[in-house]
Amino acid sequence: MCRNFKLALHLLLLFLVVPIKSKATSYTSLEVFADSLSKVHPDSLDSYYSYFSLFEEDSIIVIADNPYYFRLFFPLTVYSDAIRESSVNNFIAGYDSSDTLLRIDRTGFDNDIERYKTMNRALSRIYIEMPDQIRYLDYDIMSQSTASHANVMDSRGIDFNNMVQGNEVNVNEQDVDLVSAKPSYWRFPGYLAVKFSQNAYSQNWYKGGESNNQLAAELRLEANYAKNKVTWNNMLEAKLGYYSSEVDGKYKFRPNSDLFRITSKLGLQAAKSWYYSSQLQAYTQFLPVHDDNGLMKSRFCAPAYASFSIGLDYKPKFKKKGIELSAQISPLAYNCRYVNVDRLAPNYGIQEGHYLSDIGSRVEANIVWTIFKNFTWRGKAHFFTSYKNVEASTENTFKVDLNRFFSLQLFVHWRFDDKVKPDERLGYNQINENFSLNFNYSW
Repeated sequence: MCRNFKLALHLLLLFLVVPIKSKATSYTSLEVFADSLSKVHPDSLDSYYSYFSLFEEDSIIVIADNPYYFRLFFPLTVYSDAIRESSVNNFIAGYDSSDTLLRIDRTGFDNDIERYKTMNRALSRIYIEMPDQIRYLDYDIMSQSTASHANVMDSRGIDFNNMVQGNEVNVNEQDVDLVSAKPSYWRFPGYLAVKFSQNAYSQNWYKGGESNNQLAAELRLEANYAKNKVTWNNMLEAKLGYYSSEVDGKYKFRPNSDLFRITSKLGLQAAKSWYYSSQLQAYTQFLPVHDDNGLMKSRFCAPAYASFSIGLDYKPKFKKKGIELSAQISPLAYNCRYVNVDRLAPNYGIQEGHYLSDIGSRVEANIVWTIFKNFTWRGKAHFFTSYKNVEASTENTFKVDLNRFFSLQLFVHWRFDDKVKPDERLGYNQINENFSLNFNYSW
């Protein structure tokens, strides 16, 4: 109870003073960095690169290698001197913080007290914007016996109290266990979503209707490599959904989403945001689809599409976080389609045999944009032309996160293909749309 009261009192003081003071304060790049860091991963830099550098007043500040910035990297802690500094108009350079082991020894702080003040202002902003992320109070930590000013020794006899104060410590090299860790240049993110819906009608329902159930799953696995100027991105996408409907006591099962796609892109950096790139992509479906008369319309490898392209890949870095864009321009591209059922081949523009290929140009763009905190747009667009025919498509997924595991999702897929027989109403256009409530898990 006492701890909560003290914390509330500290934060109330910040809310009353800092907004008024911040109008005349010019925040530096370090504050912006700390603010962004706290929103994404307030406890540590585990999900970031091990090396960070920022430019401030024409000098490089290496954040990760400078122990004086430990307050920005520890689990979020309320420091009394940071709040006291934000509560007065003029910072007292001689403020004595010797009552806490968590102090910063400013005598060796690059002779620049302004950086110490800047870090405290950054912490004050974090306290206000993310009070739910606060883990500790400095005086609670000091109340623990292990954090007292008594000599703190480990099993090897190392005096950590002197290490904190910046004094030299003699360590027996034979007592130190050296661990060699190789850097990892691979990342393996993934995404899994399961969707289910159900509708039921009694036989005498006054409006009529068909009872139906829908179940769908989506899986996305990635293996991405990045070292120096070389990048290699690999992605496997799988979607499979089925719905069942009851008509006159009989159930009919049909797929409503079906995709199996593999993409591999190799890049070599040519300039700041430009890469020489080559991409290989192939996709088909898992299960057969039949019409109302029981005739098969498609199945695995009927059809199957593949493409190989060489060109330039543009990957800009945006000041606003939460935007990832990749736009590949390929003056030389090879496109092909394959159908392993003779009867179905003409439906996909193949007049003879099972195979059709073209050489032309290709443009493809992929974007992931976190527009708001819980609203994400994932888009994919591609355009291929053999200078006789055109094949183009856009895939847009809009996702609203309700919490960590549940989300609402709208998927809209538009496709254009002038090699197939045109529809009476839509011509060469094809449209697929799906709205669902998802159980999802990301890693």
